Amino acid sequence: MDRISCIAYLLYLTNNEVVKNIAIKLVVGDVSLIQLKKNKMFNCCIKNAEQTLKKTTLNRENVCRFIEEYIYQY
Repeated sequence: MDRISCIAYLLYLTNNEVVKNIAIKLVVGDVSLIQLKKNKMFNCCIKNAEQTLKKTTLNRENVCRFIEEYIYQY
């Protein structure tokens, strides 16, 4: 699994609908990780997701299912 997909998956797991939409846009490629890091609203969320990714191993099947579900949404 690539890093961007894993970060997008972690962002999607939040309760915030705006962050969920950004996660989908990240998967689709409408927004880049660099752009999100420059945005003060999303910078904290990105950093938290990156830290979580370093500390834990994600279930590969769940990440794949998330990507398959949303990659062609837009």
